[in-house]
Amino acid sequence: MVKCLITDTDIGKVLVYKDEQGLSWRTIRKKIKKTVSHEALRQAYLRYKAHQTLKRQKGQGRPPKLSKRSVSRLIRTSLKNRRLTSTQLRDEVPSVSKSTVRSLLNKAGLFGRLAARKPLLTKKNIRDRLEFARRYRMWTSEDWRRVAFSDESQFEIYSSHDRVYIRRRVGERLRPDCLQPTVKFGGGTCMVWGMIHYLFLIPLVKIDGRMCSEDYIELLKHSVIPFTDEIDIVYLQDTAPQHRSNITVDFLNKKNVDFITLPGTVPI
Repeated sequence: MVKCLITDTDIGKVLVYKDEQGLSWRTIRKKIKKTVSHEALRQAYLRYKAHQTLKRQKGQGRPPKLSKRSVSRLIRTSLKNRRLTSTQLRDEVPSVSKSTVRSLLNKAGLFGRLAARKPLLTKKNIRDRLEFARRYRMWTSEDWRRVAFSDESQFEIYSSHDRVYIRRRVGERLRPDCLQPTVKFGGGTCMVWGMIHYLFLIPLVKIDGRMCSEDYIELLKHSVIPFTDEIDIVYLQDTAPQHRSNITVDFLNKKNVDFITLPGTVPI
């Protein structure tokens, strides 16, 4: 309160009234017209006499609950296992609360966030990715313009897994326009195949049921081969079983189609 309400100008007046005129604290309080107690005024006077300033001196105030060594241990533990909660980390420093643990970690630049979702990479995935990158690292933009990217994707017809935020009043929780309708199993799925090139893209092809190698070859005949007869393209596909089967590879080779097979677990 002293720091917020009593200024350096006020304390100058207090010094005059007290040291030169010898007025009482009650009288001084009335003259400077400040809403502080007599004791707060006296404490400000004594602080200024001792330190020539109203600012808090270094080392004053409540000491921290944890030493620098304990804080460093807390940070190291959090970095060693990023999934530990503030409750679990408190076991390292049981004398403080969860909010104190979070505050200390925030000061160190460690904030609680949702983990980013990413495909799991095995050692083989990593090795294959590195080999793929090294094989095509010298390709120029002109080389990649020849590539026709293809992939299959499955979509839920009626997805209800995503969070939907609305604005409603109290008591409107079950209003029809405040609901997110759900159906079991997403209402079914739809599988489609598509291909895109620097010069063109083709309409999505709906896939009925499970695709086998023979089905994939029929798709290639109608959706890929016509373009290879007109344009010099490199067909890119992933490592789905029907893509790398012997009969599929033989078909592409017989049709003189240059193709690239991506390593496993690579989003395109």
